[in-house]
Amino acid sequence: MNYRKFEAMALAGTLVAVLVSMVISITKESDVSVILGQALFIPVLFFSLHYGRKIGFLVATTSSLIYLIARVQEVNEFSLSSLDGQLIISRAALFGFVGILSSELAARFKYFSARFSEEGNLDHTTNLFSQDYLQTLIARLFHEYDRHNRTFSIIFFTIDWRPAVDTSIKKHRFSKLAKVIRDNVRLVDEVGYVNDDCFCIVLPDTHLSAATLVCKRLESFLRRKQAPDTESLRISKKILCASDNSAEVKAMLPAEVVAKLSA
Repeated sequence: MNYRKFEAMALAGTLVAVLVSMVISITKESDVSVILGQALFIPVLFFSLHYGRKIGFLVATTSSLIYLIARVQEVNEFSLSSLDGQLIISRAALFGFVGILSSELAARFKYFSARFSEEGNLDHTTNLFSQDYLQTLIARLFHEYDRHNRTFSIIFFTIDWRPAVDTSIKKHRFSKLAKVIRDNVRLVDEVGYVNDDCFCIVLPDTHLSAATLVCKRLESFLRRKQAPDTESLRISKKILCASDNSAEVKAMLPAEVVAKLSA
């Protein structure tokens, strides 16, 4: 299943559940802080599923603080050892639990479904998507851009290995660099390889300015990770955006892939 579809389904299900819960609370004339506590699960889940564990946990922590501030008067009235006090603290802690767990499960689902798909979309060694999958994905995104003006960007990182680098060492470092990239992009972004020397990162709903910032950040992470070996590693980069480089993006795609998705 396409991850963006999975994300939309998960968020839609959560939204329905939270709205039903809020309606029930309103009919029971519950306190506003209780309703706020229910509503805060929506941004926690959205940021966890869309941006991953780090941002998800940050939003979850912020939501916990907002919830505790909203119920600070009740916290002062109740002893922390009382049932009501423990329920308030438990609800605040639940935001963090949901933020971490949902992003971890979503990431595992994303790569698990790709790993066991019949198309063989994922390389089992690096957990990077194949070139064929990337071409199909980019064609699908370009089709959406063509019809609905939903832009996207593509980043290429080409590793220029020095001749002295052994093949086995090169393969090990390539896997390590792949993990650095995967750990520092959003869950909705797709990371793949064009060949043994080139990474490709596809960023849905991302304009050129935002993609440039992402590129600089990733390059910084890659160079920091390879700091002891900078003499054997040179990185060149290229950024394309559908709204700024549409002809160049379309030229990357096989005609049969474009024709199939445009039919």
